[in-house]
Amino acid sequence: MREGRWASLTKEQGDAWRCHGFLDRVMPEDYLVYPHQPEYGKFTLVRVVGDYEYASGGSRMSIKAS
Repeated sequence: MREGRWASLTKEQGDAWRCHGFLDRVMPEDYLVYPHQPEYGKFTLVRVVGDYEYASGGSRMSIKAS
């Protein structure tokens, strides 16, 4: 983000931008571990199967379990 542009972002845009580095590093075939999902004390392990796509305002996300 260019210097001085942070002030022009909405709160939601700023929150989304903080994820940018994570999204740039995650690659297909990577494994991600989510602690305390779906509940405290449990973990969910997922495998990235493709590139990240941004959902448009009206679209719904579809998650395929394997």
